[in-house]
Amino acid sequence: MKTTNNQTNKKGHTPDYKKSSDVNFKDFCLSRNDLAVSQGFPYQWMDSHWRPLSDAGTRIGLERLSAAYLEQCFPDKASTNLALSAAKFALFSLPELPARPDSHIIPLQDAWLIIGDDGAAIQAIPPDKNIGITYTIKAKLGQSSGIYQPSSLPEESLFSSFLKRSLPDMETRTLIQEFCGYTLLNGVQMC
Repeated sequence: MKTTNNQTNKKGHTPDYKKSSDVNFKDFCLSRNDLAVSQGFPYQWMDSHWRPLSDAGTRIGLERLSAAYLEQCFPDKASTNLALSAAKFALFSLPELPARPDSHIIPLQDAWLIIGDDGAAIQAIPPDKNIGITYTIKAKLGQSSGIYQPSSLPEESLFSSFLKRSLPDMETRTLIQEFCGYTLLNGVQMC
């Protein structure tokens, strides 16, 4: 099966058949604008955070992408060795994953919460692929920007009743709430 020079793949990249398939796959990866690399491992922007392309901590995710690309654009040349070669070649050209933030950010699925230096001001912002956040909390805020003011737990809720029974001392409950909040931050150092 021969491919034609005007074949465009799903991401809008048109292969240049004068170039090698390795170079074409690298160009495809760069044209996507959603891939980066950190310590030799590829990441993909997922609209809320940078996710490793493979859950197993291997580069296999980029090889799978390469194999699919080669099957679509170079079906008569597609092979395991070529997929491995093209993925490795592309890896050297991917931009570095953006730096981790200096500020405390709680990355939710639809917004990020930036905790002010005083700990009191909380600002909601849309997720930003220029910041190296590599995880997300599976929760939605329902607002993408502006000052965020957390609401109090309703007194008659089942969870509130559970907390009062489990932690009857208000001082202990407040301390536990603070420690639970620390787990949402991107880096915690306690003195």
